[in-house]
Amino acid sequence: MNITPTLVSKLNTVLQVSLAALSLASPVFDFAGHPALTGLCFLTGGTTIYSGLQYIGGDAMRPVKRSNKK
Repeated sequence: MNITPTLVSKLNTVLQVSLAALSLASPVFDFAGHPALTGLCFLTGGTTIYSGLQYIGGDAMRPVKRSNKK
């Protein structure tokens, strides 16, 4: 089986990188604890769980065609 990234997992990657960057920048720009940052945490958590369930459920699995070349 070949595992291909789903649209949700790609979105999740963008959200995780954004959350990490904004979390590191929040004390510098004084927006630590801002409701938007909290919402981004929940959104990232939700997409992480959903993406993980896609891989566990097999929705991200695609059969690989094998060639007979040697």
